[in-house]
Amino acid sequence: MAYCSDCGAPMADGLVSCPRCGRSTTAPRVGGRAEGAGFFQALFDFSFTSFVTTKLIKVLYGLSICAAGLIALILIVVAFQASPAAGVVALLIGGPLYFLFIVTVSRVWLEVLMVIFRISEHTAEIAERGRARTTAPGASG
Repeated sequence: MAYCSDCGAPMADGLVSCPRCGRSTTAPRVGGRAEGAGFFQALFDFSFTSFVTTKLIKVLYGLSICAAGLIALILIVVAFQASPAAGVVALLIGGPLYFLFIVTVSRVWLEVLMVIFRISEHTAEIAERGRARTTAPGASG
């Protein structure tokens, strides 16, 4: 089921205008997001009907991996400058452990963020289904 991007009314698939407000439905909402909305369209959407975070999550994860690798490399270089023994320890133990820790923590936090956004989308879908049931002809309530 699709929803009007303007008023949020439930609509049958394939409609070209909303039965409630009459707005053109070139990009109906499904679960609170505008279908087909590009990154820049979502970025400058002042109604917040589509989320930019869900589009950026892969980029943020990639940046966290690159940053963790760069910092681990800097840690190893600094350790080698201090002493060869410290450099070997940093190369074999410290750098890899730091890298794995940072990547793991960033992945967990980004997954938590995605879960929050998915909860929001699913809650919107449940609310729309509940509204559709209470407004349907013959619904008891």
